[in-house]
Amino acid sequence: MRGGRREDLALHPTVKPVGLVADAIKDVTKHGDLVLDLFLGSGTTLLAAERAGRRFRGIEIDPKYVDVALERWSAQTALELQLEGAVS
Repeated sequence: MRGGRREDLALHPTVKPVGLVADAIKDVTKHGDLVLDLFLGSGTTLLAAERAGRRFRGIEIDPKYVDVALERWSAQTALELQLEGAVS
């Protein structure tokens, strides 16, 4: 495995390649559509939706993985995520 993949797997045991997910999102949505991920995990779908020009909403029960997803997204976009309805 390449180095980046190993780092991704250290964040979450089932992380997927962002490019693969972005291609799938493009196949079934239009630019600006909303993508919903009910199992946010490490945020791969969030990153893929951003890359594909789609809006995104996600849910994750484990606060540790919410933090991982937010950190990955922030590193990719240099922005801060707006949390709506977050429960602590």
